[in-house]
Amino acid sequence: MDAHSGKLYTCNICGKVMASCSRYIHRKLHSSKSRQKCSVCGKNVQNLTVHMRTHTGEKPIKCRYCDKRFAVHGGRQIHEISHTGERPYNCTICDKSWKDRNCYRTHMTKNHPGE
Repeated sequence: MDAHSGKLYTCNICGKVMASCSRYIHRKLHSSKSRQKCSVCGKNVQNLTVHMRTHTGEKPIKCRYCDKRFAVHGGRQIHEISHTGERPYNCTICDKSWKDRNCYRTHMTKNHPGE
């Protein structure tokens, strides 16, 4: 979470949730030339270790509030919002907020098109 604004941001490429201070570093990962090819499905991926979890079903990342486990940190971060009650997706036009990014996007499309 951004220490100044209290907002979380979601990467539109991979869905990872992060504070704004992490965004610049994270974006560089997506533009990097150091991608690896998966021997199982042939996809070129940034992090082969994490990608292989989609094939093995490994979920090493545990929720801090319950026993649910995740393959990637972003999945855990999104899930943990259900425990904390945090609503990181805020409409700056009408001051409503959501836990889920898709609900926020739907709101913006229906209620504030072109904004």
